[in-house]
Amino acid sequence: MSELGTQKTSDGTVSRLLNVVESELQAGREKGDPSEKQLQIILEDAPLWQRFKEVTNEMIVTKNGRRMFPVLKISVTGLDPNAMYSLLLDFVPTDSHRWKYVNGEWVPAGKPEVSSHSCVYIHPDSPNFGAHWMKAPISFSKVKLTNKLNGGGQIMLNSLHKYEPQVHIVRVGGAHRMVMNCSFPETQFIAVTAYQNEEARQCFFSWCQ
Repeated sequence: MSELGTQKTSDGTVSRLLNVVESELQAGREKGDPSEKQLQIILEDAPLWQRFKEVTNEMIVTKNGRRMFPVLKISVTGLDPNAMYSLLLDFVPTDSHRWKYVNGEWVPAGKPEVSSHSCVYIHPDSPNFGAHWMKAPISFSKVKLTNKLNGGGQIMLNSLHKYEPQVHIVRVGGAHRMVMNCSFPETQFIAVTAYQNEEARQCFFSWCQ
């Protein structure tokens, strides 16, 4: 579980995210003072994510885009039920190098590729009332990961780089804009075009059966 304490905020990140959701901000209405002091975000299917983390999770990326497995799902409480929010997802590099799989383990392998792209996924239910977001777990099942910049709402990642998904909750409407960021260490993964570790492959097929 992560509360607002797991924030990774910078002026640049906030500015970029707010620019991405400018249309979302225009679609919402301000509904009183913020009441997110008790905001809590819980990772669903945590045991599944933990199992993949134990073998170093690998997430497949393809030219045409591939859905995530495990699927990122969260539960949110503490939002203002009558205020409007948009939920976003992006993927942040966790370190400053490439990785390679050698002799049964992942090891650092030089400098990372320069990332010139900045893809943010806007949950299709956005914008919506806090009551909507809190009524059931929120799934990012439609996110597709690709290694080619081809548009269509897909997230482009560099293969053999490690990433951590970050969820952003943006309160929209009027002049008030509040960005809350949350991530979970167990959801980190290395982007690959094919599974490198046989244990990761076995985890995938065992959970899909």
